[in-house]
Amino acid sequence: MTKIGIHIFRRDLRIYDNVALYLLSKEVDKIIPIFIFDPFQIDLTNENASYRSDPAVKLMIESLEDLDNDLKKNGSKLFYFYDNPSNILEKLIKNIKPFKISYNADFSKYALKRDKEMDEVCKKQKIELIKFMDDLTTNKMEEFLNKDKVFRVFAAFLRNAQKVSVRIEVKKPSNFIGSHTLIKNQYNGSINKFYDKNINNLIKGGRKEALKILNKIKDFKEYEKNRNDLKYQTTHLSGYLKFGCISIVESFNAIKESKNPDLLKQMYWRQFFFILARFHYNQYGHVDDFYTNIKWKNDIKEAKALWEEAETGYPVVDAAVRQLQDEGYMHNRGRLIVSSFAVKILHQDPFNWKSYGGQHVFSRLLYDNCYGNNYGNWNFTVGPYDLGGYRFGRAGTKGGRMIDPTDFKKWDPDLYYVRKYIPELKDVPDKDIYKWHTKWENYPNIKYPGPIVDFKERKDEWYKLTKK
Repeated sequence: MTKIGIHIFRRDLRIYDNVALYLLSKEVDKIIPIFIFDPFQIDLTNENASYRSDPAVKLMIESLEDLDNDLKKNGSKLFYFYDNPSNILEKLIKNIKPFKISYNADFSKYALKRDKEMDEVCKKQKIELIKFMDDLTTNKMEEFLNKDKVFRVFAAFLRNAQKVSVRIEVKKPSNFIGSHTLIKNQYNGSINKFYDKNINNLIKGGRKEALKILNKIKDFKEYEKNRNDLKYQTTHLSGYLKFGCISIVESFNAIKESKNPDLLKQMYWRQFFFILARFHYNQYGHVDDFYTNIKWKNDIKEAKALWEEAETGYPVVDAAVRQLQDEGYMHNRGRLIVSSFAVKILHQDPFNWKSYGGQHVFSRLLYDNCYGNNYGNWNFTVGPYDLGGYRFGRAGTKGGRMIDPTDFKKWDPDLYYVRKYIPELKDVPDKDIYKWHTKWENYPNIKYPGPIVDFKERKDEWYKLTKK
């Protein structure tokens, strides 16, 4: 009797170095590769829609199409389903009676609930489950802990993480099934209907595109020197890592082989944030409760000026937000500038989704948003130690690092970035754009506003808010 296995793809859209898939291939004769569109995640008409990202959905669909092409080269295809995942699983088990089922675990609140329900279905039906827990890190997550506790300081985490071995990459299986008469209830509609056709992401999804970057990773030798220049194009691997088009291990190995320690450190930061998010009690809140209890302004008018209109009167801030709106992406230096502005100048709680909290906005607009990175980076912005072990900010406060949005010449020395995204300033001399917060009144006919708030006043207010 042929032993049939089912692999459920999620954020692991590849067949190479896919540990759960590989382990399943060793236990069964034939694998049915499936992907389930969960209405709770994919539809616009549900309670989760406010966190849904059209740019991310488009990138996922492109990545699924690329995975389907890879499977077709291996005599198979990707079988799509549309329903609650546990409902689909129950029907598949009833119809196919698989020997084993596999998936790579994820740790967002949604994923934990989904996986618990699916695990219960397998247990009830007495189906053995192959569940790989460490697809987001280069080894078991527990290896990166400090005596079963999470490192809260990146420098300490890094020292420990550099001692942890990297797991070996695993081969892609070849025993995929071509067809099966009992695979019923498939989704037969167009998967391209799930996103807005007007989305213009900066990158195209799929493993083929990701490998083009990995194969040229040695070209990023100037990464550390140029990474804060807003004109500099970084690797753009983040979107492919989000959907697992390439594994964290093969990416880590390629970067390490390129002898680029600064770029490699970014891979450690990614793992640091995911581990922090997995083991912290609240993935949608402050690591330090001190910040939960301060008196945030959360002014809706100011929030709309930042996130919807991109007209705060601070050119570098608005340019970065417009890049996000136009491309589903924001340069990393732009993310730092904007997050600092939102938190420490506008005094928006990044975890208050009702008032345009930054974590919520990023989750809706970025194609590369991951709950781990998003959670970690907003806590990085808020905190006094930047989760890195170095003290910034004003003595006697927990206000942390403040990025001055009026001092941006070092990041945009030729105004390439600001002029690209704020064409209203095309006739304004460079020197006045750099000093727009004091020169804007000289240009009454320019359809771009002056500052909505006074930076220095709000800076002082922030340090009063965060006084120990």
